[in-house]
Amino acid sequence: MSRFHAINTRLVRELRQKRGWSQKELAKRAGYSERLIRKAEFGGTLDVDTIHSLAEALSTFEEKITFQTIVHDGLSIARTFVSGYEQLGQKMISAIEPYFTTDFKFYMAGDPQSAPFIGTWHGKDGFQQFLDLYFGVVTRGPGTLQPTYLVNADSVIARYADRVTIFGQPDTVLWTFLHFWFRDGLLCMVEHFYDTQAANQLADYRLGR
Repeated sequence: MSRFHAINTRLVRELRQKRGWSQKELAKRAGYSERLIRKAEFGGTLDVDTIHSLAEALSTFEEKITFQTIVHDGLSIARTFVSGYEQLGQKMISAIEPYFTTDFKFYMAGDPQSAPFIGTWHGKDGFQQFLDLYFGVVTRGPGTLQPTYLVNADSVIARYADRVTIFGQPDTVLWTFLHFWFRDGLLCMVEHFYDTQAANQLADYRLGR
């Protein structure tokens, strides 16, 4: 296991506030400086011993906080991304931004001439631009996604069928593959692939062929 891990910063901050503690008080309880608590709440990696101490300090009789509770892991981040897409759509950035590295990239496979959202998008703002373009022409149909996940050493693959209306073409089923790549426990890149047959049909419809 790696010595350093990325922390779920938002959760640490929410747990501290839920306890009614200041950063100074949490630092005292954990045996560390306020500077480290700020690091835990606003980004950066911590070593294993520090994370265990922080989890113990945040624990109460009613709520046990563990190492796994506050450490990011690839599968949970991938699940959060997919559920954010399913439930929030164009507004999903609020759910997944805390998991991005500063140089995050999103890649949408395909022919750039067939759709405005195809290509590589950089950072939070770039990904939001992709979402705005994508949901400008795509409407998701009813029903929930049922993704399957394959977990690798430094990546996770999600596969699911998405029923959409795109460019006015209704009831299109896109078999989607999302490849999530991680660095230091955070999401550094997502590659979005989909079945070629559906993509070709959409391109033909878009280009009037």
